[in-house]
Amino acid sequence: MFFETDYDSTVGPLMPVTLRNEHSYEEITVNGLVDTGATASAISTKVVDVLDLSEFTQSPLATAIGTQLRGVYFLTAQLPYDNHHHPFGAFGSSADIGLDLLIGRNILRHGTLRITQDSFSFTIHNT
Repeated sequence: MFFETDYDSTVGPLMPVTLRNEHSYEEITVNGLVDTGATASAISTKVVDVLDLSEFTQSPLATAIGTQLRGVYFLTAQLPYDNHHHPFGAFGSSADIGLDLLIGRNILRHGTLRITQDSFSFTIHNT
């Protein structure tokens, strides 16, 4: 299971991911920005609203502008060419950054990432 696309260095590596609310089975497919420096993933308020997600808890999130208390949501992610929905927790985004998903290492751990000057690939590990 291998995903590869052109890499635009002005935007960063984008990967389509299908997100699912495991209680209602509502789904949305979004382009997520791969952030290898992020331990955790983050989702937009649009994703929270479309999937009708409920906040599970609040937890401190350390960012470049400081630490803030953010809501945490549980959902699943289906990565390109993968038949599995991987459960994960995501912080709700308090700022509109123009993205519906920031893909952190809690999702990236399911595969191997390769970025070159002009391409980006992600190989899914068999789970």
